[in-house]
This record gives sequence, structure tokens and C-alpha cells, in this order.
Amino acid sequence: MGKENIKNKIAKELTYIGYDFSHTGTLYLIEILFTIYINNVVDSINLSQDIYPSLSNKYKKSINSIKSDINYATNLMYSRCDANRLANYFNFCYDTKPNIKTVIYTVLNKI
Repeated sequence: MGKENIKNKIAKELTYIGYDFSHTGTLYLIEILFTIYINNVVDSINLSQDIYPSLSNKYKKSINSIKSDINYATNLMYSRCDANRLANYFNFCYDTKPNIKTVIYTVLNKI
């Protein structure tokens, strides 16, 4: 499967659950998902030690800024997406907001 095809599948999943691509946090999330998928490190994912520092170096932003942007995009997704869609997608109660790792694991399982 080609790199663009993988990124398109990731983007399709994030669009389905309501991520807004005008926010940099969503773009960081796509890159995180792509990196984890390509390197096949789903089971050993460590965002704070492995993923965030590499994004920080690449984009010349602080790790806290990267995390904050991703959290903002996730909060926005949660507030905009239909509760039933989220509940069905993540397979849990609709009033439970998914954290970043949950989003990552679920999207990777869907693609």
C-alpha cells in the first residue's frame, strides 16, 4: 500500500469522526498515525518519548505546543461530532471523550 493511500485512509477516518483539517493538531495527528503505521509500533507506542520529540524537531515547536495542538483538535472533534457516531466508532458510551491514544489505536485498527 502506497504512502499517499495510507495517509488518505487516515484522513478519511479522521474526517468521519469530525476532525477539522484547518487545525495544525489534526495534521500532527495524521503524521503520528502515519509514522506508527509505517513503523508498525502500535504495541510499543510511547508518544512522550518517541513521537512528540520527533515532531518537535521537525516543526521547530515545543513538545508542549505539539501536545496542546493535538488536544485542541481532539476537543474540537469531540464537541462537533455526533454523539452516536462517536459512540459507535469508539465502541463506548457517547459521553466519554476519547483520549489521544484511544483515537490513535482505534483509527489504526480501522485502516
